[in-house]
Amino acid sequence: MNSKTNKNDMPKFVSYFERFKAQVIDTFMIYTPILYITTYFVLDGAQEFRESEIAHFIAVFIYGILASLFISLSAQTPGCKAQGIAIVDTNLKKINFLKSLVRFFLYLITVFLIWGVFLPQIRRQKTTIHDIICGTQMIYKHK
Repeated sequence: MNSKTNKNDMPKFVSYFERFKAQVIDTFMIYTPILYITTYFVLDGAQEFRESEIAHFIAVFIYGILASLFISLSAQTPGCKAQGIAIVDTNLKKINFLKSLVRFFLYLITVFLIWGVFLPQIRRQKTTIHDIICGTQMIYKHK
């Protein structure tokens, strides 16, 4: 930290609870419509959706593409925007689509790791495994 940088210029890292709230909003605003369209317009109803493993994979993949597009274009998904947070690299710059997509699929892997859920609780910068691997962080966006 040089002499021209004051403490108020440093980014404030997002808590796990704020991340969770953003994820819930994204699930309802992005993923739920994908599931609905896949179930009732692409397939022939809920029973066929439940029986199709490929439909589940395609729905998650489409969700990952859309979330990555949001992040690469504006550094925010709708849930992040509602919570006033942004996903940026360690230099506080927007990340590109490919890095965002890799981050999304690493997120899916870390969801299944129990200790991956608790890591942001013990780290000072509140970073998760997928953030550490991708060199990203979630910060509160300045208004």
